[in-house]
Amino acid sequence: MVTALFCWRVITIPVVGAKTMVEYYSGGTIYQNTSAEFKESLWKNLVMAVNAHMLGSFDKSDLKFFVNRSVWELMDGCKTQALVREASMGGFGQRFSERSAWIVQGPPGPSAVVLLYLHGGGYAVSLSESQIMGMSVIHHALPDEVRKNVSILVLDYSTTVDNCVYPTQIHETLVVYQQLVRKGYKNIVLLGDSAGANLALSVTRFLAYRKEAEDHFGKFPIFRKSFEADLPQPYGLILVSPWVEPLKKPQAPPKGVDVRGDLLDPNSPMGKWYVEGVNVKDAKNWLSFVDTSFNEHWSRIDAFRKANRCLVLYGDREYLRDGIEKWLTIVSKGGGVQQKLEKGGIHDCVFFVEVIDFMGRRNSKQILRAASPVGIKNKFGFSNIVSFLADLTEEIQAIN
Repeated sequence: MVTALFCWRVITIPVVGAKTMVEYYSGGTIYQNTSAEFKESLWKNLVMAVNAHMLGSFDKSDLKFFVNRSVWELMDGCKTQALVREASMGGFGQRFSERSAWIVQGPPGPSAVVLLYLHGGGYAVSLSESQIMGMSVIHHALPDEVRKNVSILVLDYSTTVDNCVYPTQIHETLVVYQQLVRKGYKNIVLLGDSAGANLALSVTRFLAYRKEAEDHFGKFPIFRKSFEADLPQPYGLILVSPWVEPLKKPQAPPKGVDVRGDLLDPNSPMGKWYVEGVNVKDAKNWLSFVDTSFNEHWSRIDAFRKANRCLVLYGDREYLRDGIEKWLTIVSKGGGVQQKLEKGGIHDCVFFVEVIDFMGRRNSKQILRAASPVGIKNKFGFSNIVSFLADLTEEIQAIN
């Protein structure tokens, strides 16, 4: 059943489009006037304006009907994209588990790295085509000598739209993580955006704090079968616009920053959907991280106490900025975190704005050239992610 509010927002999309076009060719949109990523692309301005317009109109029934598609449907659709079609991506779309698929698969080994991607979407929205294509861009943009050692796997975890609540997604991620380790992939880097970053942090805390984790998660039937005691921690973490306070309404960023047009609804019920029927007080240190302390909750995590093992990217115009920066003051005490603030950046800009330039079924040569190590230099998100991942991979190669 589609809600009336959702229908009304859809009907009024042409009005938003017309308003955006007028602004684009006159004084400039809020996006144009704050970020170089939007200055010369009417299409990006239209896409983001419509997305922002639709925020707050979704109920679970709307998302289930219009948005959620399986990873297998998405993979099939992406095979016609120029970036996938015209280049060698061994294993693209191959099944690893019931809910995970390879973007590219290389052999396991002591120098092999797996980038395990956990997507954003408030735990309610499933994996999207733009996120899959974002992983493809990362693969292509890695230097040749590094690319051959990096496999990329995407996990399409269950969502709250299908009434799968906390800690289902944590369990599903750990199952895939354990399968990777069993198959010889022991150098795992977790990449998560928004809710996916929240999930990456929950999983990493589980692996670093096993006794505390078993005491808490053992209360849930889904965790009755325990995980192997010697599972390694992630070698690195890449967190894009991490959702560190899913149970709290975000405050507008400090310093009077204009958050109009951000791709996040501050009144979204998605955080509440995630913990329906859960004792939130008991679970808070596993899903809401601003009220934690470094010594008690993060000091055992390798990615936070070893130099250059964690990368955090976020935008100065996103609603989550205040919470992200409060959390960063906690985990930065370990010395392992690189944090990068994008001027004019909105929420999850890399997978919903930057990626637009690499999506298309024509202009193959142009797209492949743009997705090269040189071509991404002007992309804040992709350039930082690729550089960080390349450095980690080279470090692992040197050790082995």
